Amino acid sequence: MKRIGVVLMSLLLLLGLTGVASAITFDEVPLLTSDPTIDGVSFWAGDPTLLIDTYTDDSWTSGDPYLMSGFDDGTGNSPGLYGTFIGASLSTPGELFTSVSFDILSEYWLPPSTTLWAGALFGGTVVASTSMTATDNLYHNMGLSFATGFDTLYIYDDLDTWGFGEAFHIDDFNFTTFQAQPVPEPATILLLGSGLAGAWFVKRKKRN
Repeated sequence: MKRIGVVLMSLLLLLGLTGVASAITFDEVPLLTSDPTIDGVSFWAGDPTLLIDTYTDDSWTSGDPYLMSGFDDGTGNSPGLYGTFIGASLSTPGELFTSVSFDILSEYWLPPSTTLWAGALFGGTVVASTSMTATDNLYHNMGLSFATGFDTLYIYDDLDTWGFGEAFHIDDFNFTTFQAQPVPEPATILLLGSGLAGAWFVKRKKRN
């Protein structure tokens, strides 16, 4: 029976999660690409029909592209009470983020500063989040991870005391993913276990 347990454990491990690491620097697509999909990650903001998408630019760092934030469209497609927004999701069905990190720059930091937020969502529910208050227009690093994965990333800012949203952009987007495997039904596991047990019994009987 010990051998059967080892086989069962090996099969369960094969049904487990395999991680893949990737990096996006936004020079993978031409400048001014709207809502790009790069290395299996789709970036977006708001309603694409309203011309308020994310887009690649290099105005602040000539020759070094980054992704510029789009704007809130008020349709409820994104978090509320913010001015600018970047969303990211994986384009491969069944694939999930396990971790994401990126450099973020708040372009103007209107007084008294701006708070930048990042949220990891799974099935529309926030499963992890982080935030930082920017008092300058330098790059800062933000990162998120969630052990069982997340399907969407929201990056956005709150409204300042003047009621404006802060423009920002991101660069050096690093992430790890895994392909989520369907969990076997109890009946399937029972059938597999019964088959293995039967094979062990027949083998033992032949030896005797």
